[in-house]
Amino acid sequence: MNEIQKLTQLSDEAQSQQLRFFARANLEIRLKILTNQKQIFHKLRGLHTNIDTVLLTLSSLLLAIKEETYSLDPVDMNLIKLRGKNNKRRMKRDILLGYWAIIKKLKKDEGMSFREISLYMRKYHHLNIAHSTIYAIWNEIEKNKEDK
Repeated sequence: MNEIQKLTQLSDEAQSQQLRFFARANLEIRLKILTNQKQIFHKLRGLHTNIDTVLLTLSSLLLAIKEETYSLDPVDMNLIKLRGKNNKRRMKRDILLGYWAIIKKLKKDEGMSFREISLYMRKYHHLNIAHSTIYAIWNEIEKNKEDK
């Protein structure tokens, strides 16, 4: 068991989970956590003078995140979890838009189906995107252009 695990009573996986929560939390919650982290750090430093301050800083951050997760109501907690999932969708969308010229050429010029485009993107660009996602974004972008 390493020093951080001894101080926080959190496994490596639980530590990673706490840090992912911190990354998804909104600014208000992050600031609350960092304010609490300072107080916890000074308590730990007083108790454990022989441990490096870097380890104490990380441990105090993990403990502050843990305290904040316990104090949140379930609705706020679920919103933060949902926010993390929406980021993945947004990232895929942004990546796909980077290849939009290729997708447009394959669809309009080559007459490929969305399934074939999905396979093409997987094979030649190592991009695993479902055909339904490509179709949804196609309708959103290209149909709006036609309507205008």
